[in-house]
Amino acid sequence: MITYYSKLIYLFDETNKKIYKFRNILIFLFFSTIFIIGFSSVKDYGATNDEYNQRLNGFITLNYLGEKFIPKITKEFRGDKEFPKFENVPDNLRYYGGSIIHTPLAFLEIIFDIKDKKNIFLFKHYSYFIIFFLSLISFFNICKHRFLNWKYGILGVLILFISPRIFANSIYNNLDIPFMSFMIFSLNYGLSLLKKISFKIIIFFSFFSGIAIDIRLMGMIMPCTIIFILFLDTIIKTKNYKNFFTSSFYITILTFLFIIIMWPMLWEDPIKNLINVFNNLANHPIKGYNFYLGSLIPFSETPWHYLLIWILATTPLIYSLIFFIGIIRFIFNVFNKKIDLFLKDLTFILIFFCPILAIIFLSSTLYNGWRHVYFIYPYFVIIGLIGIEWILKILKNKKFYYLIQFIILFSL
Repeated sequence: MITYYSKLIYLFDETNKKIYKFRNILIFLFFSTIFIIGFSSVKDYGATNDEYNQRLNGFITLNYLGEKFIPKITKEFRGDKEFPKFENVPDNLRYYGGSIIHTPLAFLEIIFDIKDKKNIFLFKHYSYFIIFFLSLISFFNICKHRFLNWKYGILGVLILFISPRIFANSIYNNLDIPFMSFMIFSLNYGLSLLKKISFKIIIFFSFFSGIAIDIRLMGMIMPCTIIFILFLDTIIKTKNYKNFFTSSFYITILTFLFIIIMWPMLWEDPIKNLINVFNNLANHPIKGYNFYLGSLIPFSETPWHYLLIWILATTPLIYSLIFFIGIIRFIFNVFNKKIDLFLKDLTFILIFFCPILAIIFLSSTLYNGWRHVYFIYPYFVIIGLIGIEWILKILKNKKFYYLIQFIILFSL
């Protein structure tokens, strides 16, 4: 069996140039297969409590926009339905992000005249999966450019796509997976800024960062990380401080503007409402208990290791192993002189570890496992790929080379 797999692996070996002839066809077929599998699986999943709240949130925002810009048409479509004003919406819904996703979906629900509740949520689930699918294409691009090898892009996407919790949630999770997806879109442009700073790239980066922040405030980690990496790049390499400060200024201003523009709840008093959003996040009002390590623990009293245990308990062991090997490889690379590679990998490290550390130090309210930080999983995968690349480099031309590749493929 291993012999069979070694022959299969050889098809994708660097020395086999025939494969490059059909590379684009293979990539197209790969993503087409993913799309078909995902789309055909949508009907197998139900709806969550959050989806009802977010659907209402979408219509409240849509009604607000309609009354502000097209009141007559809005009144005609609304009929005898009544929606509360922003100031009358409970704080747990009012300051909860996601309207940037659910307001357009509410609009399309009206345009397509979807009446049946089941069809409404099926439509939403197809939409969530499309967003996730598009982010997989961006993730492929990130992995391909990090490893300068399209096959690592395929492997990275495959690991991310078929991780059970990510796959399932990509269909019915109305906030956490869309947030993860827009973080990937944002990072794709953020890494482009490390290669070449241009105003066009800054606009796209700020735009996707703004959407991510509108979904979850934790999205602020992305522009903060990229600005920090650009700062390091300036100190170590370019010494062009004027260019750095100009770029950072544009990123900050544009991201803030996009946050406000795409979150109508902030329009009336942006600064005050943003402060209220932060306060609501810091003192999340939800109450309940987690069943964790054999005990019932209040949401607000989850121990510091809650996220770490959940991540390790629900991630395949071999993924965790190659992740730790990737961390070791990064530490070794710190002492090398490959600055560009170091800065890219530091970006992945920071986006993965900073949210976890922030949640631990702030004693944030946690529940439902680690779904609130699913957005860090793509960077877990990339760090794991760094570990795989290192292992294969060490074992190149040795008898265990194909065995290790077999084990990795078999574990999928």
